[in-house]
Amino acid sequence: MVIQAGQALEAEARWSEALVHYESALRAYQNHDALMNHYRVARYHCDVGRRIHDPSYLDLIQTLSAVETLHFFEEAITQIQREYADTPRWEPLFQ
Repeated sequence: MVIQAGQALEAEARWSEALVHYESALRAYQNHDALMNHYRVARYHCDVGRRIHDPSYLDLIQTLSAVETLHFFEEAITQIQREYADTPRWEPLFQ
């Protein structure tokens, strides 16, 4: 039931609300793998959404060449893989 409520928020791209929902649920159901996975996806979406609307980020990416953009993306992916013990599920991020 808890995951289903979060999935309804995800389906409507209400990522901030989904994140708060999963944070609350994780306090009650610690170490629940499925909840943690949904929490991470919601957090990724919130982080990306915040970044996309950050004027300094927009200024930066508009000045990068194609090669610099690929290098920037590679660095971001490397950092994500280094900081998270679990391998990220990339597919939901690009939907």
